Amino acid sequence: MKKIFSDPFIWFKLLAILTFVAFLLRGLKTIRWKIFARVFISAACLLAALVLSPYSASIRLIRFIASALVVAAIAVIVIDIFSGLFLKVRRKVSTGRSSTIPLPDYLMEICSAMEILASQRTGALIVLKRKDKLEEYTSNAIPFDAQIKSEILVALFSATSPVHDGAVIVVNGRIKGVKAILSLKTEGNVPMGIGTRHRSALGITEKTDAIALVVSEERGEMSIAYQGSLVKIDSLKGLYRLIKTASRGKNIMSS
Repeated sequence: MKKIFSDPFIWFKLLAILTFVAFLLRGLKTIRWKIFARVFISAACLLAALVLSPYSASIRLIRFIASALVVAAIAVIVIDIFSGLFLKVRRKVSTGRSSTIPLPDYLMEICSAMEILASQRTGALIVLKRKDKLEEYTSNAIPFDAQIKSEILVALFSATSPVHDGAVIVVNGRIKGVKAILSLKTEGNVPMGIGTRHRSALGITEKTDAIALVVSEERGEMSIAYQGSLVKIDSLKGLYRLIKTASRGKNIMSS
């Protein structure tokens, strides 16, 4: 033991061991506990062999450990760096996705229902209340109170449903009325080739700040109406983006 600690490099080697342990602890976020346990047990066995072995064998063991520590420390540092880069990239990707689709659950359910209805070519009209009151325009709606689920919306607009002809009114994230008959847009420029649902959507959105979502029965196309403007939607991602734009009170024509 005295010969071991008389080695002028022993403290440097012990410091290398401590440094390695520190790097290992730093890398625990990227290294599994099982791997850490194996490394720790192996290091403990090597240290025990160092203490109990003869001096000449200890020197050879120290050299082996020192070289192994250098390689292991470099490996831990590299893993730590790349894991940090990976986390940054993942955060950016998550941020990008959230900025594209940061919608409440009930709006995601509505979007899902719109996609299903469009694929089935089932006509639909869904009105989302914002700040303005809608009683004047929806007083003839059948009272209804239900959580918004895509399955419920698809069932309401099914051809076999007794309430499929009117609009569904959504207030504060819940279905509050069905089979609402809305006034049609008759003034100003009315787009050519649009049906009753689209005219109803334009009619209520030019007089209120509501958002109206339409599925065309003839073409299976999705559209959104807001502030008296009607925009055809080409994809589910486009639907997310335009609902987000309208929910913020921005012009969907410039989105």
